[in-house]
Amino acid sequence: MSTNRFDNLPDDNTGRLITQDHQNFAVATPLAATINAQKTTLVLATIVEDTTLNLTLGADLQEGDELVVIVSADATGWDLILGTGMFGADLTLGVSFSGVLIGYYDGTQFLMGELMTAAS
Repeated sequence: MSTNRFDNLPDDNTGRLITQDHQNFAVATPLAATINAQKTTLVLATIVEDTTLNLTLGADLQEGDELVVIVSADATGWDLILGTGMFGADLTLGVSFSGVLIGYYDGTQFLMGELMTAAS
């Protein structure tokens, strides 16, 4: 006799289907994004000046929802400044560097951390 290996797993208590979102942004400052999905990826165009990213947080977000921000700087190097909806250190990009930030929603805002930066 065989049993389903998932039969005894606990419910996640959310009842939500997994939602994913991918947004691409042109150069602008400040940048504004609306976050509604459990897993969101923001890909920013190459920044050409210090740029602030502000978030509008959807009502359906729950603790643990994930945000990934991918950004690169031009031949000058710039800062990505974390604005509304996020908490963490701004991301400083060196000359022609790319960076990735990852954050998790704590019920109030996304707690952001630098995952990596590297020369483009």
